[in-house]
Amino acid sequence: MAWPLVIRRFFSDRQFADLLAGDNAPIHRRSPDAGITALGWFLLAFAMFNASCALPTLIGGGQLNELSGLLGGGQQSIWWSVGVLVLQAWAGYELIRVSPHSRVVATVYGAIGVSVAIYTNYAQLHHLKHMRGMMNMETLGFGMLAFALVIPVATIVLVNRKLSPTARARFKSKPTEA
Repeated sequence: MAWPLVIRRFFSDRQFADLLAGDNAPIHRRSPDAGITALGWFLLAFAMFNASCALPTLIGGGQLNELSGLLGGGQQSIWWSVGVLVLQAWAGYELIRVSPHSRVVATVYGAIGVSVAIYTNYAQLHHLKHMRGMMNMETLGFGMLAFALVIPVATIVLVNRKLSPTARARFKSKPTEA
């Protein structure tokens, strides 16, 4: 029930009030970093989550367990995932700081993250052509691969997007006749 009220309030308070205010309307601008800081906080938080999942595996002698699938580890060594995890935390840190080389670090993280996810889950990719719609462990493995690919691909897309300049919406009133 709250969703229609939120939409109604958005249109009544923000959109039309600004249009009707004309030149006196407040200027709404996009944040100067275009959401890069929020992406950095997300990458850092997800790196910490993955570290909490990888820690029991590393303490247990590096044996694969159920949690290593979350890291995109597949059937390979957990150290591949740990390397990507460290790179993800570094990219998040650089994006939070909005440093001059944050875009390069985030792009490198995305490219290496995609490469490692495909490499470590190659067996699941190979078994996809034999699945034919069956619900089994390979389907779950494909889900883990897709989950491991979403964040690096989204990071590449978001840090390398071209931003258009912001525009100001105005409602021009008719000139008054004297």
